[in-house]
Amino acid sequence: MSMGLLVAWFIGLRSLQEGWTSVQIVKDPLTIDALAWPEQVRDALLSSMQANASVVVPLGVAQVVLGVVVVVVAGAALFGGRLPLKFFVQVLGVSGVITCLGYWLGEPVRRDLVDALVTTPGIVEAAELDEQTRAELFRWGFRFSLVLHLVTLAFAIVAVTRRAAREFLASVSPPREN
Repeated sequence: MSMGLLVAWFIGLRSLQEGWTSVQIVKDPLTIDALAWPEQVRDALLSSMQANASVVVPLGVAQVVLGVVVVVVAGAALFGGRLPLKFFVQVLGVSGVITCLGYWLGEPVRRDLVDALVTTPGIVEAAELDEQTRAELFRWGFRFSLVLHLVTLAFAIVAVTRRAAREFLASVSPPREN
């Protein structure tokens, strides 16, 4: 169970970081300089995120809010607090929905980023890979990241909803006031 809570805590941190970065890039374009990416890729990401700000900002805010909730609830449960199991599972489920929605709505940004990655010299320059194959390689990388995130969410849900975990959580007494 603690492994599931720890995984959920890391998922919350990732969501928080990803959402915060998205909002910061749109609201303050100079923050993109902090990314250690080639300039052509950073410029493509910045222009695409600003062009799609009406989608990027609300999704980023949702990721930040969900990330904070997951981090706080999982962290409190890790340090002996009570875990509101139904609420926690719902928050993890909503996090999965937001992740899928972000992937679906983020297609224009992802497409521009893949185009920049493919055309930037020095990134995956294998003589046997043509431009289309490199683009597919990057697209599959984004898909793999989505699947990995969803599988990790599913693992966290399964870990905290197992019978032994539920019995343990039910046996934890609420904190006493002094």
